[in-house]
Order: sequence, then structure tokens, then C-alpha cells
Amino acid sequence: MGILLQQARIIDGKTESQPQDILIREGRIAAIAPNIPVEAGMEVWTSPHLCVSPGWIDVGVQTGDPGFEHRENLQTVAQAAAKGGFTAIAPFPNTNPAIHSKSEILYIKNNTAHTGVHFYPIGAISQECAGKDLAELYDMHTAGAVAFSDGKKAVQDAGLLLRAMQYVRAFNGLVINEPHHKTIAGAGQMHEGAISTSLGLKGLAALAEEMMIQRDLSLLEYAEGRLHIHLVSTAKSVALIRAAKKAGLSVTCSVAVVNLFFTDEQLRDFDSNWKLLPPLRAQSDADALLEGLADGTIDFIVSNHSPWDEEAKNLEFPYAEFGMIGLETLFPLCCTFGKNKLALPLLVEKLSLAPRRILGLPVPAIREGAAAELTVFDPFETFTFTQEHIGSKSHNTPFVGQTFMKKLALSSLLIGFLLSFTACDILKEVASGVLSEPTMEEIGRGLKEALSNGITKGVNVLSQRDGYFKSAYKILLPEDARKVTDKLRNIPGFTNLENELLEKMNRGAEDAAKEAGPIFISAIRQLTFQDATNILLGADNAATEYLNRTTNQQLYTMFNPKVVASLDKIGANDLWRKAADAYNKIPFVTKVNNDFDDYVTKQALKGLFGKIEEEEKNIRRNKSSRGTELLRKVFAKQDTNRK
Repeated sequence: MGILLQQARIIDGKTESQPQDILIREGRIAAIAPNIPVEAGMEVWTSPHLCVSPGWIDVGVQTGDPGFEHRENLQTVAQAAAKGGFTAIAPFPNTNPAIHSKSEILYIKNNTAHTGVHFYPIGAISQECAGKDLAELYDMHTAGAVAFSDGKKAVQDAGLLLRAMQYVRAFNGLVINEPHHKTIAGAGQMHEGAISTSLGLKGLAALAEEMMIQRDLSLLEYAEGRLHIHLVSTAKSVALIRAAKKAGLSVTCSVAVVNLFFTDEQLRDFDSNWKLLPPLRAQSDADALLEGLADGTIDFIVSNHSPWDEEAKNLEFPYAEFGMIGLETLFPLCCTFGKNKLALPLLVEKLSLAPRRILGLPVPAIREGAAAELTVFDPFETFTFTQEHIGSKSHNTPFVGQTFMKKLALSSLLIGFLLSFTACDILKEVASGVLSEPTMEEIGRGLKEALSNGITKGVNVLSQRDGYFKSAYKILLPEDARKVTDKLRNIPGFTNLENELLEKMNRGAEDAAKEAGPIFISAIRQLTFQDATNILLGADNAATEYLNRTTNQQLYTMFNPKVVASLDKIGANDLWRKAADAYNKIPFVTKVNNDFDDYVTKQALKGLFGKIEEEEKNIRRNKSSRGTELLRKVFAKQDTNRK
């Protein structure tokens, strides 16, 4: 089994190989050869001009999570990235609360671990991105922040930016600033020029960008740190950065894809989707940007993905917010409008290699045995961009209906997470925690053994391990996995999944449950409230490993976040049904009883309910009220199911 990419050219940013086959198994490149035989059950990807490159990364993506989930959440921005061919993104910190401490960095990392797209969070320079006090830069660095920026809120205070550059020098940190001088830009709506005058719209002067760049380069020279100037848009900006690089300053810069190919002429119809920051400039500026990209002055291209809801964007032009979504359209725009200006090796350099090099991230290797973090595309086939191609929760883009040269049908996901298995493969994935290379017969024997003696052994494990649940329940189920779980309950054979799997346990389980129950409850009552929250929102397969890999949750790992997110993205409803049918044919699955689960859960929940009421005020102070509501929903749903 696996995925076979037939006659694909490998483009690594430096060279371009002859067409050859690439076989991917279990998320890794199993073989690269001129002709790999097609095996039964193998998924074959083919296209006239199939290309493969190291997975792309987009820097400076705007997400709405936490705080603005109605615009975009972590799961939908991952979907948008995957549809556009990106295997990684580095999101900006402009959320509510801002990503300005270790806690928020970990929130992003923990809640995106199973999305199929790598998230490399950028921490805020200042508290709440307010431009006043430095944020906890070192703590964020140790937690996994790859750079520091106030994102869309350009740092206006020169002293603050200088201190940030000096501070991060201790660990070779990178500071990112968007060049936008607010007092000069004022209430500008579009590029200041002849067209803004003819349309009667207040102009946004190029000086607002260029003066900020001059200031930041002077600060960089003094601080001797590292600076990335995000979203340059004028010819003079390119010239300033080119001169700074020649002078030896450690400066890099990026450009939004639309600024390469479009000008302020697009605004003649007052389409608010073209209201952007930085604004679309004159043709001479666009030409200078392309020149800077070619000669290396501009280091990489970004989408400037800025999702907005209808109420913020579908307004008269002066009242609409700045920005459009762009993850899904970046590469199609490059192929369509830059086909005679941007060669494929250059594009791979600007979309994959350079941004990773600047952020200090490893470039995915394309060789046998390496993880298959690849982007697969055909740059020459055409398609018409529709609403169906949008993975973002927001739809603020002017490109719906546009014909592009770049086929999206191959869904350029992080292939390491693309588990498009047959039903049999899913079942093997289920049993992988019990048997290393299981067959269907071995699965049956393993389940039989587990169900016959697992409960008794589980009681012994519980009695021997102090604080067992404190260590077992640390893995939170992300929101998308919970949603998919809800979908499962609507599939024939999976109604009330958690209860049904334990519904017909063999005789004697009730006594075992009564013996284990008090130990279970005692362990829970020793936990902190946050630990208790983790239990009820956690992945129960962690606990199952201590319970001799038994009962429903070991089987339930077939729908772990990695699998459910990937299957959901590729619309594999037929695979759900096949999995359900095959699952119900496993020996003893339909003979499981829920006495153990029912007894333990009800008793434990009684104790936890009191803790919730007592600590509710403390929870709200710690910004965990969402956890309280989720817990209440869990309790209500479980009580309803049991009634």
C-alpha cells in the first residue's frame, strides 16, 4: 500500500531532475526510481507535468484563533494552507489574547499538532502587540517561537524595536517588522497617485513605508542584530534594502504575491477585496519588486493571508478592512501571471528554502527514507478557481471565477499525514499499538485476549501506580477531532460509539469495575482542576496503554486526530463507511459491555462537578471559561446517552 507519484520531476530549488517515480509509505519516501511497479491497493498520482518540491512555508499568516475564530481558526487556516500546497505556516501573533507569552505559543503548538500542516508561531514583540512594553521574548523562544513581530501592528516606537533587536541577540533571534508609519499613512485608503486622485480616495503615501524602512535599517546597524522587513511594496524600498545588504547588514525582506503582479488600476471598480496593506502600487513599483526578487534582494514571497468576515469586508470602500485571503491562490498567481518571469526553481527557492533558512528551520529532504513533507503540483494545467477551492473560513478574495495555470486537484497536503488507507489499512493502523505487523487474524486474537483479561489486569495497574491519571491524560483532543467524532455518531454502526464498544462486556466485568472504580475516583480527586479538565477533554488511548491496551479506546485510535483530520480533508466519506463495516466484523467487538465504563465515569463525574463549581472564578481569571463550557457539554451528553 502507499502513494505512488508517477513520472514526477523533483525541483529542489537548485536542480530539476528527470521524471521518475516516488513511492510513499507510512509518511516516508520508500523509493525513488525510474519505474516503480504499481501494486494492488496503491494510490497512484499522475499528471502530464507532475512536479515535487520540498514542502512550502508561508510566513506572516493571519489566524483568528484565539479570539477571532469567526474569521479563521487553526483548523481552517491549516485547510487553506494545504489547499494552496503549503506544508507549514508561521502565523503572526495578532490574536486575542495576542501570542505574547509562553502559554500562547504552546496553545498554538498543542492545538495544531494533528492538523497535517506544521505551525511555527511568531511571538509578539510587545505585550498584546500594543507597542509599549516588551513581551516575554526569551520564554517564547524556549517554547518554540521562531521569530518576533507585532505583525500587522507595525512597531512605531523606535526605542522599543531597538531593545527587541538587542535583547534577542543573545539567542540569535529574528525580529520582523512591517514598514508602515502610521502618522504619515494617516487615513490613506490606497496608493497615493493619479488613480487615487481620480477616484477621490485618500492616498497612502509610499513615504510611510520608505521612512519606516530607513529608520529600521538605522536601528539594525546600531543593534547589530537580525531584521526581516515584511511586505515591501515600493521601488525605493527595494533600493534601500539592496544597499543595506551590500553594506553588510543582516537584513532580509519579503513581498506579498499580489504586489508582484497587480497595480492600483485594480481599484477603479471600488472592489473592497483589493483594499490591501501594503496597497497595490504603480507599475514601476511592481517591476522593481520582480527585479528585486530575481537578484536576491527580496528573499521570499508570502500570501499576506488576512481573513475577514462579510461584515468587515463587504462594505463601501472607505469603511472596509484591509486584506484578502491568499494561501490558496499564491502559487496559481505565480504560475499564471509570472510564468515568463519566475522559473520553477526560483519559485521553490522563494516558497520553501529561503523562508526556512531565515527562520532557522530545516529544509525537508527528498530522498529515500526521509519524511515525505512534499508539495506536489502541476504548474501547467489550468483550472477555474471557485468557492470549493477555498479552505479558509473567510472568503474575501477577488479571484473567484479566475482561470489559473496550476492544477489543485492533487491536493498538496503534508503527505506524512495523508492517510488515505483502505478499510483494511485503517484496521492495521488501529492495532499498531498492540501488534507490530498485525494481520486481520492477529487483530482478532489480540482483541480476544485483551477483552478476556484486560479488566482484571487493569485493576492491578490502577492500584500500583500513584498519580496514574496525572501522567496518562496529558494529550488534549483538538477541536477538529471532537467534531469528527460527532460525525462518526451519525454513521450506521457508530451511534453512541463510546458506549456501544463497551456495551456487551463478558460476565464478571461489573465486579471488576466496582473494584477498580474507587481507585479511579481517588486518583482523579488528587489532581488539580486543570488536570481534571485534561482528563475529560483528553485522548483516552493514552490511558488504555496502562490498561493492558484494552477496551474501546485502543480501537478508537483508528480515529486519532492525525487520521480523522486527514480523511476529513480529502472527503473520504466512503472510507468512513468501509472502516465502519470492517470494524464491526472484528471478532468480539460486538460483545463488549459498558458496565466498567458506566460505573467509573458516573462516580468520577460526581466528584469533578464539585470542583468545577468551586473553581469557576479561578478558571475565568485564567482564561479557561471555554474549558468549563466544554466540560458541561461532555457531562450533559454522557448523561443523556446513558439515560
